[in-house]
Amino acid sequence: MLHHGFEPFRVAVAVSSVISQRLARSVDDTLIPVVALLEPDDRWQEFICRGPELGQLRRGIKAYYPADLEAAGCRLYEEGRISRTVLELLGV
Repeated sequence: MLHHGFEPFRVAVAVSSVISQRLARSVDDTLIPVVALLEPDDRWQEFICRGPELGQLRRGIKAYYPADLEAAGCRLYEEGRISRTVLELLGV
């Protein structure tokens, strides 16, 4: 929304949550969701109000752990629920 010309403060107050998800094949050959959830708090809204560039947004997401889809995939791998190959297919 920021890159479509919406003013940052409007985006910050309008977004209540953002969900990212992918389906991944588990080690027992079933599909399981890989989910990341961003629930903006005051810190996140202040970050958006500064009008970050795309690269800054991506780094901001990684710093906001629950919203990082790659981190969610890594957790599933560490728990033994998905294989290394599936983790790599998720782009991690």
